[in-house]
Amino acid sequence: MTDPIDNLRIAVSVIWRGCGEAPPTGENLDRAAANLADALASGRKVARIDDKTFQPLYGPRRDLE
Repeated sequence: MTDPIDNLRIAVSVIWRGCGEAPPTGENLDRAAANLADALASGRKVARIDDKTFQPLYGPRRDLE
């Protein structure tokens, strides 16, 4: 089983490559993965009723990972 931080590093690399950029490496990649984790955690705190979806649901968000 992979470590969650490894999955975040992979996600960061994919995002950067998808934008046509070279992904960060080393400490910069670790920092970017930590920032992505923080952003995902913040997104989970947004109530579905407040996020302007067409069919709002209730409860914590789990679709951002």
